[in-house]
Amino acid sequence: MTEMAEEKLNPIRNISELKYDSTSPGWWVRFKLDKHIQKAFYDSQHGGHKNALAIAKRFRDAMERELEPERIAPGIAAGTMTKRNKSGIVGVKRVDGSYQKEGYTCRELKWVSHWPTIGGKRDQASFSIRKLGEREARELAINARLNGLHEFNAHAYQTFRPPAHDLKLWRYMDFTKFVSTLENSGLFFARAIKMDDAFEGGYSRGNEELRELVYKVLGPFQLDPRSVNKRRHDVVLNCWHGSEHESAAMWKLYSSAAESICIQTSFSRLRKCLPLGVEIGRVQYIDYETEWVPERHHTLPFLYKRKSFEHEQEFRAIRDLTNKETAHNIKNKAGENGLWVDCNLDELIQAVYVAPNVPRWFSDLVTQVIERYGLNAPVLASSLELKPHTRHV
Repeated sequence: MTEMAEEKLNPIRNISELKYDSTSPGWWVRFKLDKHIQKAFYDSQHGGHKNALAIAKRFRDAMERELEPERIAPGIAAGTMTKRNKSGIVGVKRVDGSYQKEGYTCRELKWVSHWPTIGGKRDQASFSIRKLGEREARELAINARLNGLHEFNAHAYQTFRPPAHDLKLWRYMDFTKFVSTLENSGLFFARAIKMDDAFEGGYSRGNEELRELVYKVLGPFQLDPRSVNKRRHDVVLNCWHGSEHESAAMWKLYSSAAESICIQTSFSRLRKCLPLGVEIGRVQYIDYETEWVPERHHTLPFLYKRKSFEHEQEFRAIRDLTNKETAHNIKNKAGENGLWVDCNLDELIQAVYVAPNVPRWFSDLVTQVIERYGLNAPVLASSLELKPHTRHV
């Protein structure tokens, strides 16, 4: 199969075109957006046909990740604070105006919010202060924006889209962490800076090599080298393994003691139980030597990891602590290691699995603790304890 035939068969290439021009030998990358973006990679400038194709593909992939939301809403900056904003929350404002009715001037007080929608337009909602009161009108306006942004993100960002079917999610932990989960009636979101991976939230060598080229086309973007560590401190994560079945590898990796458990839920349940402002994304595993990690979105770098972690098949619930408009949805303050997010564990947890080959007393203890905290979830033995079938000849 030729290189160009492979390109045509790739279903994700829906905003870009990669085409060879034999008149001035080289590859052209063009993007199908409102704004005209194109770049040529000539054979003579890149050491031949194959080298030019390789750099053209890397540039195209990097640009697609940066331009991903503009497939849905061209030209919309969903998180830009204007000078006129008086609420301190992006996309939410208090309106004190007037209108004429039957010859009288009536005062109009309301909270208004807006958000980007599919197709590049904006939607909005307004809530009367006179009818609802100041506090409730403001809360409803903020929640309307968060709902709108959630819907937008689910379509605009590949990493935030739900799986094709309602996938099972698993969270492996030792028994003490499980008891802590029950005691706090929620899920613990750890600061990214406390994660073991030194690459967490950082950029790749591919970013270093392509950055000048990408921003020469996109326009200026100031990347503060100190921002990576700050972002690691400001972003909190709650991590899950996505699979239809238990994982022997996950038992070994994420349950430090022999007496460990795993809570099992589904993507839809986790989404329903978490407050607005917390997004759930599927981690993408890439080659950090050559591939691009998005830079213009504050949380997206935390949904990329090196290919050596691909066995984790990770989904992450993620929140940016610096985002003011979502602050009211999180009751607890973040500590040095992270924060607890309230969650209806009865609705979230479908089953609790105990680690393979644990003694009977441990399974009984897990059952007793669950009953004490009033959790309505079955305690199941790990499927890894099943014995192979034997057949007598």
